[in-house]
Amino acid sequence: MLEAVGQSQAGRLIVLKLNSEEHPEAASRLSVRGIPTFVLYAHGREVARRSGAMPRAELERWLHEAWGSSEEVRM
Repeated sequence: MLEAVGQSQAGRLIVLKLNSEEHPEAASRLSVRGIPTFVLYAHGREVARRSGAMPRAELERWLHEAWGSSEEVRM
């Protein structure tokens, strides 16, 4: 599902995934406390964070509300 959202937002959204079990030090640095954790960055700064599974429509709604008019977003 996450890849599909990234493809549907190509040019606006870059999706990166981190396996917190394989990379616990990175997960700690990013303050990942639950799985899944979605972190949205715009222009190198964290602008939104949400933990917990959600349906695709809810994820897309959250992204739209969180990024507003940002040109480039990394999740």
